[in-house]
Amino acid sequence: MRTILLFVLAATAVVGADGSKPDSIKDEIKKFAGTWKLVSASMDGVDQMPEQVKTGSLVVESDKFTLKIGNEIHKGKFVIDPTTKPKTIDVEFTEGPLKDSKVLGVYQIDGNKRKSCFAEPTMDRPADLAAGKGRYLWTWQADKP
Repeated sequence: MRTILLFVLAATAVVGADGSKPDSIKDEIKKFAGTWKLVSASMDGVDQMPEQVKTGSLVVESDKFTLKIGNEIHKGKFVIDPTTKPKTIDVEFTEGPLKDSKVLGVYQIDGNKRKSCFAEPTMDRPADLAAGKGRYLWTWQADKP
């Protein structure tokens, strides 16, 4: 009987912990919403030129996005986990040149600035927000009218 009670208490604790997770995710996803302008970018360890950076924009609605870089348009969806350190983001491209590919990343949002670092599609998730080989580091600023 005691074993059953411990099992029920443990199961309740797990369910309760998971119950709060969706709310924290919903709250965090709200921080992504809106239009963002690219401030800086490093692709595969190479800083991008200002004229390249200024062509970047990102529109996020719920868990969906449209990314424009130069003449390329990418669309997709993402899943985040704000409870990890660093916070994680998994992106799946549904339209554009990267259609059907997935990338793993980490991110940080501080007010109207957001920084994210993604690995190439075949690589493991970055452990930090640092530029480097096989990594794509983006810094975005919320586009306020």
